[in-house]
Amino acid sequence: MDNETKTKYMDIVKTMQESLIPSPGVDIYLQHNDDQKWSGTEYNASGSELEHFVDNIKDFGIPAVANVGDTGEFGNGWVQITYLHEESSKKNEDDIKFRAYKLDFQCDVSLIMCLYQEGDMGDDYFDCYEENCNFYDIETGSRDPSDESHGYFSEMSEDVGALESFDEDDED
Repeated sequence: MDNETKTKYMDIVKTMQESLIPSPGVDIYLQHNDDQKWSGTEYNASGSELEHFVDNIKDFGIPAVANVGDTGEFGNGWVQITYLHEESSKKNEDDIKFRAYKLDFQCDVSLIMCLYQEGDMGDDYFDCYEENCNFYDIETGSRDPSDESHGYFSEMSEDVGALESFDEDDED
């Protein structure tokens, strides 16, 4: 990744960090309950579809890249994930972890994903008790990963799922 591109992505990450919104599934719940904490973002997919999308990225994508700068592939659609940024801090008694990733889908959609977590840092683990996962579509600037401007969310959602394996015995 060249310096100009990296600077562009880090500017997006910084903007997202300064304006964190609730995770998409939670944000939809807040919207439906007329909660003032709703970000104002309109989503095309349902809360459960978005939660499933986020969970799959956290379960299968994030483990594919251990260190900042690493790039890997995951999922049923060979999604490329790049670990862009990480920082840790303290907020009162809480430990804060903030990480950013770039997701490149085969349908030519690229998203920046930021994961903000509050919790307790143990000796060899992080006990997270609050988390926000935010997205930014690099092409459109939308904070909704299911934004209809690209029209590929159902494909993207399938792509981040577990890699399907086929048993040779099942081919008969």
